[in-house]
Amino acid sequence: MRRRPILRPPLGINLCIRSETTMADLFSIQPGDDASRGYLNLYRSDTEELRAIREHCEHLWTLFAPYADPQFLTQFVLHFHERWFEMYLGTFLLGAGVRLVHTEPPGPDLLCEINGSRCWIEAICPTAGEPGRPDTIVRGDGITPWNLITLRIRGAVEEKKRKYDRYIEQGIVAKEDRLLIAVNVSAVPYAREDAERYVFRALYGLGELVMTFDLATMRLVDRTNRQIATIEKLRTGAPVGVQPFIDGSMPPVAAAIISGDVSASAALSGGTLPDLTLYPNLTAAAPWHAGALPFPHEWTFEVNADGWNGRRQDTP
Repeated sequence: MRRRPILRPPLGINLCIRSETTMADLFSIQPGDDASRGYLNLYRSDTEELRAIREHCEHLWTLFAPYADPQFLTQFVLHFHERWFEMYLGTFLLGAGVRLVHTEPPGPDLLCEINGSRCWIEAICPTAGEPGRPDTIVRGDGITPWNLITLRIRGAVEEKKRKYDRYIEQGIVAKEDRLLIAVNVSAVPYAREDAERYVFRALYGLGELVMTFDLATMRLVDRTNRQIATIEKLRTGAPVGVQPFIDGSMPPVAAAIISGDVSASAALSGGTLPDLTLYPNLTAAAPWHAGALPFPHEWTFEVNADGWNGRRQDTP
């Protein structure tokens, strides 16, 4: 049985605010021993900076609360960064005029309507990995582990894709629906400093830049990127495909939304566009149409004789 959308009229963002008597406070739950550090710090709010971040979160909540699932507040205590990112995405879309639809669990995190069709969004925040494991990223040795960072991003997309496959099998979502996977890489060491490079490596198999020089003249005659089909896991040696957005292995996924450095504290800095970039799946069952959602940065591709040419479009 499909997850039942609760349809709401397309109200303006300011009209979606619940009254104080019906909306639970975002920090109403007293933190226990299992509370995340982020929630605990904001619950106490013992510095001016923390109080400002808490006010920012509470403002987002007044806008997002009508669309949150019943477990949001309890999960916000345990998984502050992940649930904050979901709330941030929802309020960004509302502020951009996108119509969100409130749904009841189980199912993906967010649902919006695009030209009469349903588009689901799954949000995830990968980390460095479990301490002590070979594939875990550790800072401090002076070497940037490109492959490990790539696998953390690739694994996050795969995790949400598999979850969505189960929703299709259970009839919670329809095969004709679109899925966007939003990945916040700010908790993956080194990733946010060059997120675009790692995303192209993880989803399109775009490897290191290779430059060819004429030995006689020492002039640059060609520059291209090495293509990577798989990367082996250090722990098992098993190959992981890193071309899911061009090899047809992820047909339900229309695109990925990547956030390189979005956190509750970073979002307080004004004057900059939200750090959200859309990367389309070039072999999706339902191809993504550029501009269908108003993300500030979006990659578009055109087919040519050699494959695809891509360029990034930035909203003014």
